[in-house]
Amino acid sequence: MDLNLIEQASEAYEPQLGDNDRARMSFFKGLWKLQQEYVERAQASLDHALPGEEQLLAWYWDEKPLFLMAPLTINEELFLSALKDCAGYVADNAGVADEAVSVLRGFDWKKLLNEVGLEQAGYDPGSWLVGAVEAAAKLIATQASTVEAGVDEAGAVGIVLSCALKPMLEPAAKQAMSHYKPDRDAYESHAKPLRCPVCGGHAGLAYVGDTPSGEGKGRMLYCTTCTAHWEFERIRCAHCGTQSQGKLHYFHVEGDPAHRLYLCDECSSYLRTAFLSELPTAFCMEVEDVIMARLDHVANSVAIKSQRKDS
Repeated sequence: MDLNLIEQASEAYEPQLGDNDRARMSFFKGLWKLQQEYVERAQASLDHALPGEEQLLAWYWDEKPLFLMAPLTINEELFLSALKDCAGYVADNAGVADEAVSVLRGFDWKKLLNEVGLEQAGYDPGSWLVGAVEAAAKLIATQASTVEAGVDEAGAVGIVLSCALKPMLEPAAKQAMSHYKPDRDAYESHAKPLRCPVCGGHAGLAYVGDTPSGEGKGRMLYCTTCTAHWEFERIRCAHCGTQSQGKLHYFHVEGDPAHRLYLCDECSSYLRTAFLSELPTAFCMEVEDVIMARLDHVANSVAIKSQRKDS
């Protein structure tokens, strides 16, 4: 991530933010700074051999994630350090409940990793995160008076796991994306990958603007697990793949055309999407992720659900 770009973009949004959003942005800026320190440390020790470009592109178009075909080895010592630092930061700055703070400060990360291992995190990080959060909930429950007492605390541990894992994956994802260079004919003759070509996760965000294949405004998907991004069709659901125009549409809050929900009535999914030409500042995915968090609430609102049901 580019901390200078983050500062520039966040400052541009500052006058528009309410107190709660301003506090959230401040929290994430501190977290991004911490994560970037670990990105640089992971980059320095990166040892992930890539196959030739022809093989990479074959996996890309066959929708075989790179990490699944060529697993990444995650440095356990570095990851443990990231977990402890992220846990401390979240405990100090996220405003979570006292019970969650207590769990984060005393959680045995080494014990968790001994139980779940790290191998799967190197070839299927999304599934690993799900399993790790479930294992963490069980560990917490054994120390609580009831199973329910550990639910919220496990959520806080899940946030830490995700925040610490991303810097371990980002250098390898960036290295891989620099080698994905399909020509324009390939883009026009293939369906684009539905899942992240690096880690296999679903896209968490999208943006519309210039794309690697050339002319016009295209759509790029962004993986919030490993930070990879890839080109995708403008008229296609990034979850179920439907291209039925009658099932796909955009929605935005009045006064904010730069940030929209891409809604699919076929599978009831949505994707937060930034339109680069409408942004008030240079594009920064990390900042846009925070700004567009409000769209998650909009997507789950009664009004939107009713509107989609009647359409």
